[in-house]
Amino acid sequence: MPEIEHTVAEGKIRQALTRLGISFMDAMSIVSYDPSAETAYWAYNEDTGRNRICVGPATCVSRLLGSIQRIHHLLQIALTWSH
Repeated sequence: MPEIEHTVAEGKIRQALTRLGISFMDAMSIVSYDPSAETAYWAYNEDTGRNRICVGPATCVSRLLGSIQRIHHLLQIALTWSH
């Protein structure tokens, strides 16, 4: 698995989300970096009722923007089906 510093990964995530038109504050609540993730996964926090996309090192060093777009799209579909 590729190695990437936590701050570098978070910067790449913020940059990718900004390109999608998502504000900094929204970006931090939607996507987070998880160094133990192989690629990316969706997580639901029962305490807050919020969904989150967690991305790992492999996703951060590859095509992050496209990956987040695909995961975001799948998350939207999943949320539509769950309601």
